[in-house]
Amino acid sequence: MGKTLIILESPNKVKQIKEHKYLENLGFDADLMATAGHILDLPPMKDGACVDTSTFQPERMDPKDDQAAARLERLKTSMEAAERVIVATDPDREGEAIAAEVWQFLKPGQGRRALFHEITENGIKAGLDAMTPDLNRHSVEADLTRRVIDRLAGWHATNVLFQKLRNHKGISAGRLQSPALRLVVERFREYESFKSKS
Repeated sequence: MGKTLIILESPNKVKQIKEHKYLENLGFDADLMATAGHILDLPPMKDGACVDTSTFQPERMDPKDDQAAARLERLKTSMEAAERVIVATDPDREGEAIAAEVWQFLKPGQGRRALFHEITENGIKAGLDAMTPDLNRHSVEADLTRRVIDRLAGWHATNVLFQKLRNHKGISAGRLQSPALRLVVERFREYESFKSKS
């Protein structure tokens, strides 16, 4: 079998696996790399919402910054040289989204998804034994939906705030803070209008 590459999310996890020689102890020969978090994201807010509002799909995803662009190029070079790529980003929704960012650069049939629920020899063995040929697409879509809603709510609502409150610096709105603020205001109004019956 040719070269295997395992891609994790955290550089610290890569370091831990190497230091403890978990793969060597399992007789598993592979190179290790880390994405160091997300490598792709919607373009900066200054470029607009960057979402097609008829389909709610991102118009494009770019490297987050220059460092992410450099990491992506290193990852692509290593993936091109590998026969098999095991994507072992974190076992949660965000980890699945990061896995999807990597997955789009793989050749058909080249990728496997592994979930390491703990960075121990047993945890890595369990993840490698239970690899799947694809991602959890529901988790990927859930994370993408969150990003799109963040962008649409944040971009449009923040623009309105800037227009209405021009003299206030650092003001913003978003998917969570706007409804949370409304709940606080509603409770405050209830408090203000409360009349004791005693």
